[in-house]
Amino acid sequence: MKSLFTTTLVAGCVFSASLALAQKPPVDASVLDYSVADVVQRYPAGSIQSGDRANQAIKDVEQSRLRVEARFEAQQQACYPKFFTTSCLNKVTEQRRVDLMAIRPIELEANSYIRHARVAERDRRLEESAKAREARNAERSSVPVPEINDMPRQQQGLSDAQRAARAQEHAEKNAERAERERQRKASEESDARQRARNVERYEEKVRESEERQREVAKRKAENEAGQTDK
Repeated sequence: MKSLFTTTLVAGCVFSASLALAQKPPVDASVLDYSVADVVQRYPAGSIQSGDRANQAIKDVEQSRLRVEARFEAQQQACYPKFFTTSCLNKVTEQRRVDLMAIRPIELEANSYIRHARVAERDRRLEESAKAREARNAERSSVPVPEINDMPRQQQGLSDAQRAARAQEHAEKNAERAERERQRKASEESDARQRARNVERYEEKVRESEERQREVAKRKAENEAGQTDK
């Protein structure tokens, strides 16, 4: 009696599982047949040379990644009714890993181009601002600074000592204005050098970040490959 009950229970479970699988809607063939080859061929290494193409590449990679994941899920479902389920699952998992690794360099190149383009644009704006400041400084420098000899000599009613004192006063003012101009130019040159150093440090950080991303992606791929081999 107990054996009959167990047999009936197992048969019921098998029937329920079969019924559940039968009730699942058929998988679209286009999902199972998807390949990343078209995206990989569309963006060979070094082909991203504009901001528009970089942005489009990022969108295409994201869409391709979504389709790879959808294909992977559909393939997993197709593996479960098969006799060699584990072997089938390992195969589709490896295909997913290889395809994701194939489109990853496109995304990295596109992001790298966008970052470098932003740095180049910032440098261009800084250069334009520096040139504008230089032009303004040159314009101000072209205005003659009144010198002692340009001042009217009011000789009537002034003694030699008074004229000498006034000349000394004008000379000191001229010297102060010249010193302020020298300090201003020195400050602008120092600021320009500091901005250049900041840009260099930023670019170095970007290069280090990209190198870390490549290293992480490489280690991840090696780990996944090792797990698949096991």
